[in-house]
Amino acid sequence: MIEGEQDLELQTLAEGIACRGSREWLFERHFIIKDKAGKQRLMSPLWAAQRKTLAILDWFRRNGKPARLIIGKARKQGESTLIEADMLAEVMQKGVDALVIAHDKPSSEYIFGICRRFYDHLGAPLPGIPPIEQPKLISERPGRREMRFAAGGAIEVETANNPQAGTGRTPQYLHLSEAAKWTKGSETAISLFQSIADVPDTTLVIESTFYGNDSLFLPYWKKAWNNSRLVLTETPGGYDVNFQVTNFDEWNGFVPLFISVLDDQSARTPMLDDLERQRLMGTLDEYEEMLVRAHQAPVEYLKWRRATIKHKIPNADVSIFRQEYPCTPQEAVRASGRARFNIEV
Repeated sequence: MIEGEQDLELQTLAEGIACRGSREWLFERHFIIKDKAGKQRLMSPLWAAQRKTLAILDWFRRNGKPARLIIGKARKQGESTLIEADMLAEVMQKGVDALVIAHDKPSSEYIFGICRRFYDHLGAPLPGIPPIEQPKLISERPGRREMRFAAGGAIEVETANNPQAGTGRTPQYLHLSEAAKWTKGSETAISLFQSIADVPDTTLVIESTFYGNDSLFLPYWKKAWNNSRLVLTETPGGYDVNFQVTNFDEWNGFVPLFISVLDDQSARTPMLDDLERQRLMGTLDEYEEMLVRAHQAPVEYLKWRRATIKHKIPNADVSIFRQEYPCTPQEAVRASGRARFNIEV
């Protein structure tokens, strides 16, 4: 073996060890996504919401606990992308079987596309980054949204339209996507929740935007949120996780993570100059003043918020905006419930 080849082999070995030790390292250096502009690029840097989710999943695993996470979120925070990345890593590194249940067929195809893109680009040379091994797939069945690995482990994506989805399977990783939009949420979840064992190295993630009084997501969210307390403290290396159960009799076993629109750094529109900044701050309504006072909302967010309500929300309906882009879970629950009275009052 010549010296250059030996160096590359050592670098590849070291890279593989680093990837097994840090999911953030693996994702940011080897996983390819399609961004909002439609361009393919590395999943780097991870967004704040993604880093929070990853910190909690790592906390479960470091403490030898089954990962049970429920995520209420604002739109376009990259949560599905992060969960699929973590799921693929668990399948490749531990040989687990994973099952994703999406709320409809287009969503299931989109989610499977995320997983497939991650896999297809593994092992491809990237400038300045040693390659890692791309695990081999068993021959695939056309038309099926699944990947089965020769070394063990599989990923399957189904839809919640089938109440028997997941029946007969025993996944170790289960992702329920946009669960608030499932037409038969509680019915479909009955068999799904029985399929996964309550043992370490299993992962069950329920994530969704809020969507009214559904039969699955909102009841589970309330049980988790009302009976426990999660505090994430940002550090140079990520987030420290502090979790406490406040009422063991009512808690359902899930850690609740709320992803606010204020976590989204893309929900900002730069100010043209100081004059525009002063003009906007001088025209704040009562609700916008509360956002600044209680949540330290930056002026760039307020500009983005006004433009989004005006140009992207039907009839400039503020309640729809709050459902899609909530600042707090209380706001999201009230907005998605379509109250008949004035929320501010």
